[in-house]
Amino acid sequence: MSMFAEQFRKRTPRSKQLYEEARRYLAGGVGGRGKFFKPYPLYFKRAYGCRLVDVDDNEYLDVTMGAGPNLLGHNLKVITEAVKKQLEIATHVFFSTPLEVELAKKINQHMPHLELLRFANSGSEAVRQTIKIARAYTGREKIAKFEGGFHGSDDAFLVSCMSPEIKGPDNAPEPVLDYAGIPSIVLEQTLVLPFNNTDACVSLIRKHGKELAALILEPVAATPGGGVVIEKAFLEAIREETAREGILLIYDEIVTGFRLGLGGAAGHFGITPDVAAIGKALAGGIPIAAFGGKREIMEAVVTPTGDTSDHKNKIFHSGTFSGNPVAMAAGLAMLDEIERLNPYPYLQTIGDRLRAGLREVFSRYNLPVQVSGISSIFNFTITDRPVVTRRDVLRSNTALQTEFCLGLIANGVLQPVRHASFLSAAHQEADIVEYLEKSNHVLMTMRKAGSI
Repeated sequence: MSMFAEQFRKRTPRSKQLYEEARRYLAGGVGGRGKFFKPYPLYFKRAYGCRLVDVDDNEYLDVTMGAGPNLLGHNLKVITEAVKKQLEIATHVFFSTPLEVELAKKINQHMPHLELLRFANSGSEAVRQTIKIARAYTGREKIAKFEGGFHGSDDAFLVSCMSPEIKGPDNAPEPVLDYAGIPSIVLEQTLVLPFNNTDACVSLIRKHGKELAALILEPVAATPGGGVVIEKAFLEAIREETAREGILLIYDEIVTGFRLGLGGAAGHFGITPDVAAIGKALAGGIPIAAFGGKREIMEAVVTPTGDTSDHKNKIFHSGTFSGNPVAMAAGLAMLDEIERLNPYPYLQTIGDRLRAGLREVFSRYNLPVQVSGISSIFNFTITDRPVVTRRDVLRSNTALQTEFCLGLIANGVLQPVRHASFLSAAHQEADIVEYLEKSNHVLMTMRKAGSI
């Protein structure tokens, strides 16, 4: 029984009421698994800056930031103005608009490795296309991914990601299905690799190289992987091996794109993939994603010719709302504002401040914690051993971590229970201080109750 559950219930009666009503119409009372947590999910009515207000009028310091998109804060004025202006011109036309061309050009200026790209509506959709591209281009079917790497909701990716089950040795994981409804044949099509383990990965890639169409990775294993940042030397080795074996290297930059800089992780590390997917922060809270890569690859298997033979060597990608003009306008406004502000030095500063502060707070209570992340991304794991892989996360004190997160929520900090955390340019020094003070208060409460 959570010691913070009653405090949570007392301050959120309207959310409880809405939850009971929502369960009659929405599976689990929510629109997605990530929105649910015990004792019941919260329902919000307003967002601004780095704050959210729930239906009970409680204000929260937000370190979820829409699960990543709100890099510059909630309800950014330049975004809302761009959207309002576009709503008066055209909300949806299906066909292409000049805005789509303009946004693609601007993305290419900052991410030149995306020589040709396509827009999509969600991260899952964009990443899905990258795998189709790899399979069509290489003529192979098997893919490699890292244990704990999250790439959306498609069958191909819900393997050895969020399951609490572990199979195989640490240096040679065996694939495990994460959830029900996924065909077992997916296990045969997936090679699971250990994150940041160069020798083991190189060996496995060489062993299976001729079967692999793609190796997909998150440059920051943001959520199931504990927020661990990929090591540059490891990434260099992966790039070299995939090139040698004719395997397409795919960066899933749905999280890191525009959070590590205008060039994303590819620009940050200086190591480019063959294909990549971006999203989240691209349009400041408006649904959008994109995928693309080297011109020769995109031309070979994506660019239509209009011939009847296209179905033999081209993937099918289309979407009613892909390139939606409202989303395109929001994306242009967002990138213009990022260019104007250059928030990255500031985000690194406050991110470092929070990560260091959280380590210090936990040390007051002799609690071991590993705080990971980079720039505005952070995560923490309650364990005394370094967190390098998903297995390190599973071997940590996850029950205590869940209780700590609920304690923060009950005290006005929207700390995601099962998700990476994010800061934004709207967070000020006082907000970092508030986060750390409330973290201390929660741990002090737990100490007094004898739970730590």
